[in-house]
Amino acid sequence: MTLFIDTGEMSEGEKLKKQLQAEQWAQTIRLNEELILHPFSHEIVKTAIHHFGSKHRPWMPYAHDEYDVILVADSEAMNGYGLYDPEEDWSKFKVPGTWREWAKERGQSMEDLAAEWDLEEELFDAELDSELYFDSLGPIAGPQGSAYLILERILGTYQADFPIGSLSLIAGDSPMNSLHYAEIRPKVALTFLQIYLDWKEIGIKIVLEDEWMKMKEAPHE
Repeated sequence: MTLFIDTGEMSEGEKLKKQLQAEQWAQTIRLNEELILHPFSHEIVKTAIHHFGSKHRPWMPYAHDEYDVILVADSEAMNGYGLYDPEEDWSKFKVPGTWREWAKERGQSMEDLAAEWDLEEELFDAELDSELYFDSLGPIAGPQGSAYLILERILGTYQADFPIGSLSLIAGDSPMNSLHYAEIRPKVALTFLQIYLDWKEIGIKIVLEDEWMKMKEAPHE
């Protein structure tokens, strides 16, 4: 029997395989040459492509040590990220216990709320459904909606194109879904969004979700 000891180091064959995969991936990139303008450069584009091809994570060249706002990039299907504001965590929302308590929160009479929702009097003190409550907050509430509003104020438009990929602000993607959210595709484009935000001196830091979870779990001094 042969005993194999894992040293944590890649063999030359594994290194070559990863290099070939990175090169093949780089060849599939759709590059918008006309958008390689300040604050971007051909060197930045080359570094972003190489980093993602070898690390499978966007290169995040932060320009500052401290930022005013953090937005989290949540990995999605189809090679992209959804962005959300961690300060607007749904778990921090307190759902009123009953319909009557909800009317009080809204500064509304119970009778007006009952008429709005076609509610019978015997249900005034019944438990309020949490899903109904969150739906009532509207399409720009919560973490995704907050990120949408933050980026809309900065961009003044609903799409920003980069040397690779683009950021899209989507105000509902179907008749049954009015949620407002921001997404960026492909994943390597996250590099260009961060560089753009730093160039505009916006004070926003984009953090990958796994890094954000580590930051949350780290002990605070």
